[in-house]
Amino acid sequence: MRWQPSPDTAATAADPDAALLAHATAPPELADGVEALSYWHGRQRELPWYRRGARREATRMAAAWESRVAEAAIRARDVHPLDRGLAAVLVARSWGRRSVRRWAWRIQSRLLAVAGVAVAIYAAFELLL
Repeated sequence: MRWQPSPDTAATAADPDAALLAHATAPPELADGVEALSYWHGRQRELPWYRRGARREATRMAAAWESRVAEAAIRARDVHPLDRGLAAVLVARSWGRRSVRRWAWRIQSRLLAVAGVAVAIYAAFELLL
């Protein structure tokens, strides 16, 4: 399908580069965005642990598509409420996973630091006695 300027970009039709750039950076259709987001989430889950580069790419692409889908869900008109709900669930689910991982990492690092300090204090007392 050949790109056609939409009514939103008709004002910039005098500058075709600006119109193409506006089209390229616009949020996708909600259905396309949800499909792409679910693809990247699935790819992220299915890749083996040793394919770190591919997993990193899948993580970054999922994060990029999350913001696009969130924006498309806000801007979309004439979309069924269930489609908006599906988009919201996909985005919220991944945000929840990330926040749980961050929370667990913070607790783990703090516990490790406390354990290190406790060992250092114990060693210092043993040297003094």
